[in-house]
Amino acid sequence: MPWHTRPVTATQTPEQPVAGKAPEAAMERTERDEGGFKPFGDDGFSFLDLIDVVNPLHHIPVIGPVYRELTGDVIDPLPRITGSTLYLGPIGAGLSVADVVLEETTGKDAGAHVFAFMRDGGGTTQTVDAGAAGPAAAGTDGEDPVTAWARAERA
Repeated sequence: MPWHTRPVTATQTPEQPVAGKAPEAAMERTERDEGGFKPFGDDGFSFLDLIDVVNPLHHIPVIGPVYRELTGDVIDPLPRITGSTLYLGPIGAGLSVADVVLEETTGKDAGAHVFAFMRDGGGTTQTVDAGAAGPAAAGTDGEDPVTAWARAERA
């Protein structure tokens, strides 16, 4: 994969800002922190990825997250996009790309966010005096931002 082998170097200095370097900086941070984006997961491409592509239970809306929750099966990003494109066409491709981006950003896909919301009591909210506590740093409260947003919307 070209994004795995291409060295990322930052030639930008604070005195000479260069437009368009933000993606390279993000890519460098990702490679340093998590080992980079892995389209076929940690194990690389395998026969099981082909099975995941043709398994319709992974790609049917609503059924897919339930299937993965019940069985503990995990589908890697590229097989998810390929299978959704195969079964649902361009709409499936777009939705699965959005789901992969959500999962790479927050650590959970849309189905996992829904299950976390339902498991954690969905309608319960806690109120805190904003002046006393101050703003919390992102990622330090033990709850992902999507679930927090969903709880706030239900309140």
